[in-house]
Amino acid sequence: MPGTPFVPPGISLSIPGVSVPTTAQSTYKSNNTSADYVQDVTLDRLTLTVTNPSTQNFDFLKSISIYISTDAAGSNKVLLASLATVPTGQTSINLTPAGNKLDLYLKSNSYTLTTTAELAQTLRQNTDVRADSRFTVHANLP
Repeated sequence: MPGTPFVPPGISLSIPGVSVPTTAQSTYKSNNTSADYVQDVTLDRLTLTVTNPSTQNFDFLKSISIYISTDAAGSNKVLLASLATVPTGQTSINLTPAGNKLDLYLKSNSYTLTTTAELAQTLRQNTDVRADSRFTVHANLP
C-alpha cells in the first residue's frame, strides 16, 4: 500500500485492481478433475499480514473490503471479504468471507482484486501487505 500523506483519516480510499494468476488449473489436475467439473467455490479464509516495514501494523485502517472480478474493469465484481472494524495493534488481520460463489473467478486463469479502505490515520510510509487465502472447492471427478 502506498503511503498516503495527503489523505486524511476517515476518508475512503480505493486501491487500483491487482491481477492475480491462479494455480487452480494445476490444483484441479492434481485432484483428478478440471475446471469443467467444478461446482462450488467459496472463500474459507483471507488473512492480510504487514510484511514491511517491520514496525508497521494495521492501525492506519478503520475498515477494509476486498472485491474479486474476472477483469480489470471490475464489470462483474463481487465482495470477496471484508472487516468492518480493524483491531488496533495487529500485524495480521482475518477478514470475514462474504460467502459468495466464486466458481466463475477461480475457473479463469486469473482474477482481479480491488480494495476499498477507510483510513483511521494517515499512512506516512509505503507498506507491503501479503494476502493469504484458502478456498473450498467442490468438484466432480471426470
